[in-house]
Amino acid sequence: MPQDQDRKRKPKKKKSTYSDQSSKDLYYFDEEAADRVIRFAHSYARHQKGEWAGQLIRLDQWEIDILRKLFGWKKKSDGTRRYKTLYLEVPRKNGKSLIGAVIALYMLISDGEPGAEVYSAATDRKQASIVFDVAAQIVKADQALSKRCKVYKGTKTITVERTNSKYVALSADAFTKDGLNASCIIFDELHAQKKRELYDVLRTSMAARRQPLEVYITTAGSDIDTICGEVHDYATKVADGTLVDDSFLGVIFAADKDDDWTSPKVWAKANPGFGVSVKLAYLEDKCREAQNKPSYENTFKRNHLNIWTEAETIWIPRAKLLKCKANYSQIGTEAYGQPIWVAVDLSKRVDITAVSFTYLHNEKVMRNITQGFMPEEVAKEREQQDRIKYSQWAKEGWLTLTEGDVIDIDVICDWIDGLAEHFDVQKVGVDPWGSQALQTRLIKSGAPVMEFRQGTKTMSPVMKDMEAAVQTRQWQHNGNPMLLWMFANLTPFVDSSGNMKPDKSKRNKRIDGAVTSIMSAGLVLADLGEEVSIYETEDIKFL
Repeated sequence: MPQDQDRKRKPKKKKSTYSDQSSKDLYYFDEEAADRVIRFAHSYARHQKGEWAGQLIRLDQWEIDILRKLFGWKKKSDGTRRYKTLYLEVPRKNGKSLIGAVIALYMLISDGEPGAEVYSAATDRKQASIVFDVAAQIVKADQALSKRCKVYKGTKTITVERTNSKYVALSADAFTKDGLNASCIIFDELHAQKKRELYDVLRTSMAARRQPLEVYITTAGSDIDTICGEVHDYATKVADGTLVDDSFLGVIFAADKDDDWTSPKVWAKANPGFGVSVKLAYLEDKCREAQNKPSYENTFKRNHLNIWTEAETIWIPRAKLLKCKANYSQIGTEAYGQPIWVAVDLSKRVDITAVSFTYLHNEKVMRNITQGFMPEEVAKEREQQDRIKYSQWAKEGWLTLTEGDVIDIDVICDWIDGLAEHFDVQKVGVDPWGSQALQTRLIKSGAPVMEFRQGTKTMSPVMKDMEAAVQTRQWQHNGNPMLLWMFANLTPFVDSSGNMKPDKSKRNKRIDGAVTSIMSAGLVLADLGEEVSIYETEDIKFL
């Protein structure tokens, strides 16, 4: 690497402010590695535009914090970086392209990866060139970097011959799959990426690298059912603890949906570069335009406040669900001999089949047990794409993996039959759609099967009752991480009359266990005589 240690300015050594008590036995913070990337940025990167053009950059504290955390945390086991992925979601004009360029050049020149291959990617060539062009200008503006690197503007490539390394800009509309062996990818404006091919090809091309790095930089989008929506959703679930992924660093700067979008205080909250790279006068002009042109309001919210304008609303927030956690066993052993109400939601090939049962604790609190079932081959196939550790849930007992690539109905029925050995099974509710074989098998074994349809007529009153039960903690769960993840995926479909049902239209949103939990609670409430009138419908019937 260029000898940056003695050049120009050095940042003052600071005591690390990072703490990670839950992972302190697995990771350590390498101050020198964290400082090294900051020295690199402050020694070589220059502003390219505006009032500071030509001057060495001085990163804002928020940028320093992200880079130090990304490069400073290491695994105790082998000394490699803890974080494999950075997802940075920030409004426009906050300098995210500069951060992308600094990371790209550092990974090309100073990461110590032989034959490094760095790719900046986007939906089209123009967007893919933005981060690359900033990096190319940084190289051209510094004598030491210019001697080390060669810039080929026509092919959007920077090479380092001594280490056989390269940095290339790729776009979804013109790229080749051949020969990619990425050590780092910088995906710009991920929200605009509609197709998966480039995204999936780049991610899978990193398999042979010792410590690859994925970086996604974007503003908010308008469609949550996209690749960016998928990664955004994953980042929020890691942040709130729904999912555990020590290798994923998610950083989202945004206003809340209910904030006053016309307030400068809200602008400052959403924009970490407010007052520096993002000027008050600029946002005042844009806000005035949005107020005068209602069609521009959502654009202002997305671009300058980082609000997903079409983001879905989670049915029951995680914070409320966590208050309903109780300490009881994973399979309900403390309730052996008691009545239980069972519900089944049979999956297609790529989904999880879920079985939930509910029993009463102290004669008034509904306690939930949920078990998932998934074909083992499908779990292996989907684990990377969904970014979910299905294998870990299987080891912990929350998920049963069945042989092959198609769900095994016999395994599910055997599990339900086994419940009768320990509990007094009152009812087994099953959605009739596509479940004829399952129903026939359960009826033959003597299970008290009943059809439980999942339309608004049936589900809406049950969901409203369950909302009230969660609010008063009359419904409890045992901390099942798979179930909490599914509840975090559940958004309601609401019709014009205000009736609702779980929205199953988003195929990448697994909600099966949440659905069976609702059904099971509904069976309990029906048998206890609460809201009996809502079950006087053709949508629920005994078989």
